Amino acid sequence: MLASLGYAAQVDETLCDTCGTCVDACPLEAPSLGEVSVVSWAKCMGCDVCVGQCPSGATALVRDERKGIPFGVRMLAQKEAA
Repeated sequence: MLASLGYAAQVDETLCDTCGTCVDACPLEAPSLGEVSVVSWAKCMGCDVCVGQCPSGATALVRDERKGIPFGVRMLAQKEAA
């Protein structure tokens, strides 16, 4: 079972050199190559693997409201309320 971390990878097109490292690194096959790397929102779980592997620094994690509240944040909020 996979749960989104509330983030998704985003590629800065001005920095992407289409090397394909993100495609090779992603266990979920979220990035694909065209003129630049494009990350599938539906497949990306925000694991950060592609960000750490990108040699040009073109990939970053961004908070994605469509993914819901990150699991760790939800747990902390529940502890505070108790």
